[in-house]
Amino acid sequence: MTALPPTLPRHVLTLTEFGDFAALPDAVDLEGFKAYLRRVWAGRTAFHEGTPTDEPSEELLAEVRRNGQALLQFDGREVRARNYCGLLRYGPLTLRIVPKLFAGTARPWEGVFRHLQYYLSYGHPAYFPFDWSEATLLAGDDPLAWLAGLFARFARHTLSERPLRTYTAVTEAGSYLRGRLDVGAYLREQLGTGQWQHVHNEYSAYQLDNPFNQVVWCVAAGLLPLAGAGGREDLRDVLHELEGVTVRPCTVHDCDRLAVGSLPPPHGRLLAMCRWFLAGALGADAAGHHPTFTFLVPAERVFEAFITGFIGRHFPGWRAEAQRTAYLGTAAGKPAGLVRNDLWLPGHQAVVDVKYKCIEPHLGAVPPGDLYQMLAYAIARQAAHVHLVYPAPEGPVPGRLRMTVPVPASSTSVTIHVHFVTVTAPASGNGPNDAAFLHLTQHLQEKLGEIITF
Repeated sequence: MTALPPTLPRHVLTLTEFGDFAALPDAVDLEGFKAYLRRVWAGRTAFHEGTPTDEPSEELLAEVRRNGQALLQFDGREVRARNYCGLLRYGPLTLRIVPKLFAGTARPWEGVFRHLQYYLSYGHPAYFPFDWSEATLLAGDDPLAWLAGLFARFARHTLSERPLRTYTAVTEAGSYLRGRLDVGAYLREQLGTGQWQHVHNEYSAYQLDNPFNQVVWCVAAGLLPLAGAGGREDLRDVLHELEGVTVRPCTVHDCDRLAVGSLPPPHGRLLAMCRWFLAGALGADAAGHHPTFTFLVPAERVFEAFITGFIGRHFPGWRAEAQRTAYLGTAAGKPAGLVRNDLWLPGHQAVVDVKYKCIEPHLGAVPPGDLYQMLAYAIARQAAHVHLVYPAPEGPVPGRLRMTVPVPASSTSVTIHVHFVTVTAPASGNGPNDAAFLHLTQHLQEKLGEIITF
């Protein structure tokens, strides 16, 4: 059975997205930590900067050239968060990064993490393949131990109900014929040596030792040092169920090589969970003693995907089209001036763009660049109405703000609607089904439902 590493003193460091520098605890190996971050950055398979066709920003490229990664900034032994939020475990260090939406709110970390889970539940399930309504993260809970427990319970239930066995090609010697005789090997190795009574058999065996179970075993063993007492018990049951499978290091590429569509639904979801943990560099530090795991996601993309996903799920009649492209005009008879907006509502001929910016809720605080961008979208889409959506700060939220811009050499105009929406539940919200998060969902439905009511 996999042994647990010795218990380590825990050092918890909390940073805010683009906040101040903070000193790393002396117990953290600085160079080893930097090397680990470079490995995590190089192995990212999701949440890349921008959309797939976007060019990386100069700032991002410069940061990667300097440090080999763009997750954190360093100044000696001091560290600062960039635009990635979430949590990281490296040996004795637990690093928490709070999105700027929660800066200065004094919310407990568990509440911040539950908001992240809530936002991600409206995005692609591969980014966070845990059911939002599955369980509640309570105050004082370790999110990684909690997630390990969710995986452990689901894996134990899935494998005990229906262990996955597959037919695997086997070649072995025996004293009787089974399957197909490997004639070449028999002539070469048995008759030539006088061992005629042994035959080489080729057959397919219905075996537990297959790539899927090898991946599950690898993840279950890797989670043992991170899980709580109950999770460890379930993980040991999983490892017992998979006793005899080949033990080997696995990566996200092992998950991607498996045909998810051919798996029963519970096993497909279990594979998605395994991939999520492996994508987070689940494992151990360079010495092989201390657990490591990273769950850092770009806050801007999470927020934008949340709003667009929320609209797509709760307002299907809008037929919202995400990340659609259009052109400002033509040059030499060809389309030119490519633009890409967050949402296009063809039925209403309206553009919606989501901005992850904390600004004061009045027109004067709206960055001019955002207004110019919305005018470009209106021209490219030939739309009379465009909508800017910002997260609302704490406190009373104003109604819709409007700016009408005449279009030169035309009798038309463009109306820019600016919306501030509350995206945080009251501080008492601890779980997915409590009144606070249900109220947040209802409020968002009402507020976003007003967007196209001109």
